[in-house]
This record gives sequence, C-alpha cells and structure tokens, in this order.
Amino acid sequence: MTVVIFFLMSIFTARGVILCVILSIRITFGIMCEVRLPNPHLDQIKSDYTYHLGIPLDQDTAKKFADVKFVCIGGTPGRMRSTCTLLARQLYGHDIERNEDFDFYFENERYSGYKKGDVFCVNFHFFPQHGLGLPSLSIMMHEVLKLLRCARCRDVTILRLGTCGGVGVPPGTVIISEESLDMDLAPLYHTSSFGEHLNLPVKSDISVINDLKSVWKENECLQDIPLISAKTYCSDDFYQGQARLDGSFCDKTEADRQRFYTKLYEHGVRNIEMESAGVLALTYKAGVKAAVVCVAVDSLEIDINTVSPEQMNQWIERPIRLAAQLIKSKLFP
Repeated sequence: MTVVIFFLMSIFTARGVILCVILSIRITFGIMCEVRLPNPHLDQIKSDYTYHLGIPLDQDTAKKFADVKFVCIGGTPGRMRSTCTLLARQLYGHDIERNEDFDFYFENERYSGYKKGDVFCVNFHFFPQHGLGLPSLSIMMHEVLKLLRCARCRDVTILRLGTCGGVGVPPGTVIISEESLDMDLAPLYHTSSFGEHLNLPVKSDISVINDLKSVWKENECLQDIPLISAKTYCSDDFYQGQARLDGSFCDKTEADRQRFYTKLYEHGVRNIEMESAGVLALTYKAGVKAAVVCVAVDSLEIDINTVSPEQMNQWIERPIRLAAQLIKSKLFP
C-alpha cells in the first residue's frame, strides 16, 4: 500500500519521484527492515558488551546472529531450550541432543539462550529460577535489541511465548495480546529514566497477530488449540497484583476478587500476566515487530495447583506449536 501511495505521488510531483526512488532502494537492500535503535550514543561506543547475557557485541557475534529472523522469549531456561529444540527439528530436521548441537548457546547465572538457524530463543527469568516480571524482562530486552542491532538483523519478529491466568476463558486457551493494560486499564508501560517517570505507549503489531490467526486457521495440526485475541492485563506482582488470596498477606475478600475480574472482563481483558507491556512497548519504540502469545493455565474456576503435570505440559506447548507454524510459514513459504 505504501509503495502504491508513493507511486501515485511520483506521477504528480518531483518530490514524489525522489521519495519513490528512495523507497525502492530501501526495500531492495533491506535498509527499511534493519534493526536501528533510537539511541545516538551507541554509535560512539567503540567496544560494547551485554553485561547480563554475557555476549560481546563484536564482529564475531555479528556474524553468528546476522541471519536471525525470529526471537522467541519466555520465562524459564528449560522452556526456551525445549522451544529451540522443537523448532530445530520442525524447521531444519535437526535433532538436538546436547547444547553443542545448537549453532550458538549461552548459559550463565542470569539468563540463557539458544540459536539454531534463523531462530534465537532466550529466557527472561534469572537463571535458574530467579526473577519475574518487567524488571528482568526489561534488562533482557535492552540487550537482545542491542544484539540484533550489532548483527544488523533485518525483518525480525519477537515472540513472547508463555503462560498466563485466564479471565473468563477455559484453561488451555491461547490468547494473543491485542493490547496490554496497566492497573488503570491504560495501554502504557511504566518505567523510569534518569530519575524521572517514563510512560511508554504499548502497541501491538496487527500484522503479526493476523499472521498467527491465519496459520492457526490453515493448519489442521493446530485445531486442538482454542485461540482468541484480546486485551491483556499486565500486573507487576504475582499475588495481590493478580487478585490472588493466597499470598503472605491480603486484606481483600473473594467478593473483591470477583468484582476485579468482572471489571477486567467487561473491559475486554481475557488474561493476566507480567511481561506483555514491556515486550510490546520496547519493541514498538525500537521499531521491531512483536507479539505476545500465552496460554491460560489457571482462572477463577481452576487453581494452577490442581492441574496435573501432563496436562500442564500439553498446555505450555500450545503457544510454541503455534509459533513454530508461523515461523515455518515465513521461512519456507
């Protein structure tokens, strides 16, 4: 559509001709899609390093990651290793038996990541199981985006895959986040910069959402997965922030919990988790496509502690299976 608009401009104006030529050059050489971050100071840094991922941002790293098209991020190291193992088998026919079978991997006391072909999978919970929510997610996102910039990656899509609490949906339902809302039900990500409050807009990429819906409809192997797209409530806490009554302390009642969930449901919210706002706000600011895809593993009606390990594992695999078909459709159309 953009190309058509510039072509029509070129018919009537000399400026339009110039713009059309520039656009054609950028499309031809991939400049439009290259990851470029809105931080001019990065150009002045001669030697950079991702402190928490532990990956140097140098020429060798750039070569290793230059082909990355998809970054899958999730909570635990084991889940991301399993995700990359599954994708390696489905996309490239490669069986992963040990870490050395990946094209690249790292594991440290904070994070871990695994790369195979065009896909890089990294967890945002501190290794092995410490760190939840937006703070640890933000650190990882900053460094992954810098890594993509260093490698001059083009046309990258970031997929946050994980679990969530359901709001008026059966457990096992996969929810694609159309919006991520704060406690005031506004699509904002709250952080700080130089001691000042910073509220970043949260924007979902509608093209990625539509692509996910399309591969779900077109693939028979995904028809056992109930899928919806809806608003997501992004909490900064697992217990009181998500209206749970089983934390160390709580001065609310079951009736209060019911009223809170009813309020969310009437506002179009269908799930609660703790990272979506950060993912969608930071990728939007960086100009990188992204989507949040989570499966509901508990709700008002069903407590997570009552779900069998076998059933839980089946549910957890659902966003990964959906992501695998999306990636396959893009890499091997």
